[in-house]
Amino acid sequence: MGKGTREISLSFTTIDYAHETAKFKTLAGAQKWAHARIGAHPEIGGYYAVSGSGSAKITARGCSYEELFPAPVSTGPSEYLRCSHDWDCDCVHYAAQEALHK
Repeated sequence: MGKGTREISLSFTTIDYAHETAKFKTLAGAQKWAHARIGAHPEIGGYYAVSGSGSAKITARGCSYEELFPAPVSTGPSEYLRCSHDWDCDCVHYAAQEALHK
């Protein structure tokens, strides 16, 4: 196998018995396929990853579930802003919501 390539095998199953399998040579390709089917941040079980709705799962060989579904990268403290209302307010807002209060 060439540099940067792997043998990754993924299996997708739904609660209504739909089934699909795919093989990949790169982690990026496997991530794209898996994220399209159950989302980028599923629940990780011991031997599978489950969609947020619980209606589908993916099993993997050739990579870890942590590699397949990496945790979101924090953008730092600026992602959240303390509310700047004129009154005594202790709420926390996303930056986009904070802009609505000004």
